[in-house]
Amino acid sequence: IMLTSLLRDSLVERPDGKIGRINYIVKNYGPEALCNILSTHLGIKVDKYVIFNFQQIANIIDYMGGVDIEVNDAEATYLRRYPLSATQTTPKMGKAGTYHFVGRAAVIYMRIRKADSGADFSRNRRVRNVLSILADQCRAMTYEQAKSLLDVITENTLLTNMNTEQLVAAMEQAYSLRQCIIEELRIPQEDAVAPIKYVGMSVQEID
Repeated sequence: IMLTSLLRDSLVERPDGKIGRINYIVKNYGPEALCNILSTHLGIKVDKYVIFNFQQIANIIDYMGGVDIEVNDAEATYLRRYPLSATQTTPKMGKAGTYHFVGRAAVIYMRIRKADSGADFSRNRRVRNVLSILADQCRAMTYEQAKSLLDVITENTLLTNMNTEQLVAAMEQAYSLRQCIIEELRIPQEDAVAPIKYVGMSVQEID
């Protein structure tokens, strides 16, 4: 299993043939256009999608009982300045350490952008961190619990092109892989130091 994230400022070839940021594709051209662009740029077929808004993500995290996140000094300082209630982290946010986050607080942590010099690179890492923690919490689930989680995910989905049968099949495949190690990939990669110059080329062409 490969958990892949793309920076929102990544430049791609838009459907009109011009170069633009990837985070405007869904808004201006629709989710199918984004699938086509990802397929072209990554050389991997992407044809199904599930889209959530931030409140829906918070609801799903709350259903799973929240998440335990280790924060550093910069992240803790940012979260103390944010209007979190004392009950949204346990214990109340203080210095660096491990805290239990409810859904809303976890989403705020995922969206931190200015706590350090990493900007969107660090934000990307925080999102993958929370998703990995949630995946780890799924490892001990029974099949019935996985079905219940799918119901909650379906109730908190903003938009998808998957029907019920496809969603159930995806859940069953994920359940069968729940003990697998999850690898992480960020595009651009962690050690990238210059803008990607391979816009419009597939992975095979780059290699």
